[in-house]
Parts: sequence; C-alpha cells; structure tokens
Amino acid sequence: MTLDTLVIETIPVAFSDFRGDISNLFTPDSLARFFGDTPIAHVAAYTSQKDAVRGNHYHPFVEAIFLVSGSYELTVQNTRELTKPEKHIIRPAQLVVFPPHFAHALRHLDFSLAVAFSAGQKTGDTTKTVIPYTLL
Repeated sequence: MTLDTLVIETIPVAFSDFRGDISNLFTPDSLARFFGDTPIAHVAAYTSQKDAVRGNHYHPFVEAIFLVSGSYELTVQNTRELTKPEKHIIRPAQLVVFPPHFAHALRHLDFSLAVAFSAGQKTGDTTKTVIPYTLL
C-alpha cells in the first residue's frame, strides 16, 4: 500500500456528552489506509503562535497532522512530480495526511494546537528523515 495523494479529512465526533467530545483519530481501517503495514513511530503535540511558520520540509515516510484548535494555511507540493504548490485552509478537527515526499509548510492564522503522527524517525539525527524544502 502506498499513499500517493494528499488527504484532508474532517474527523467526526464519535461520542459527546456533558463532559465534552471524543473523536477517533485513527481506527484500524484508517491506519491501514494511511500507514499500511508501517507502524506509527512518533507522535508529538505542538503549539504555534499566530503567524508562525512550521514545516518547509518533507519526509520519506507518511506524516499526519490533526488540528485540535486554531487554524493554518497549508502549502503543499509533491517533490517527486514537482506539481504546482497547492494552498488549503485547515481548521479544527481536520486531519491532513502527507504521503512520502510531499513538502509542506504551515502558516498559522491564530494560536494553534496540533498533534503530529509519523511513520519514521523525527528525533535525534533527522538529516535523512526531515528534508528541508522551502515553500514559504
């Protein structure tokens, strides 16, 4: 299984009561669809200030970002096919799944909280797993 296109999906609320909401970010079906047989190797939560730019890189593996709060303008480009860069506005409860070699840059439109999931190493020596690629 190879993910070869960008995926942007809104994750529905699976359960809600007076305490709040629960959304299932990944199920066995979505894990298989996005990551195949490759396990998620890294999960990180991060915040970004308004106007902060993150990314400007790509990975040789699948990465997914779930936006908890805030919003950002996403610029993405397939580095293997050198497609024209695309722009998308990402809002809370949206999951963006980047195939391998899809460069991405995020300009946060307000204070944001996100969780990133990846199928490869993103700590220690990342010179072969986080490849700089300027989009913004």
